[in-house]
Amino acid sequence: MDISKKKTMTKELVPGGMYEHFKGNLYLAIDKGNTKDAHLSERPLIARYCEDDSIEVRLFVGVDGFAIEGNIPEGEYVVYQQLYDAEKYKKYTRWIRPLEDFLSTKIVDSKEVERFKYVGHYNQPGTGCS
Repeated sequence: MDISKKKTMTKELVPGGMYEHFKGNLYLAIDKGNTKDAHLSERPLIARYCEDDSIEVRLFVGVDGFAIEGNIPEGEYVVYQQLYDAEKYKKYTRWIRPLEDFLSTKIVDSKEVERFKYVGHYNQPGTGCS
């Protein structure tokens, strides 16, 4: 598989949306967050940085998304969860990825594809919610 990066903003993020990664796995986009508004809280959530999964960041819930604190570059990020079990990380593991990267396209086998393709709103099993 020939893969090249192409940094192009293709769409707006849909919080609560389910996205299919170009390699086939499904993810739930929780919301946006940034590193500029990080603040302390009693119970931060933990997420992993997509560029280096050994880096954990702390997420603080805010009115306008998440504030992110950790050893990562400043900027705007997407907070998302994997919706599958993997060998190393289990279902619902939280991740962050730069927003521009999440919404970008890639060249795969000479075709331009979305890195994460919106496939609909997430319907959590057993809740009746959609």
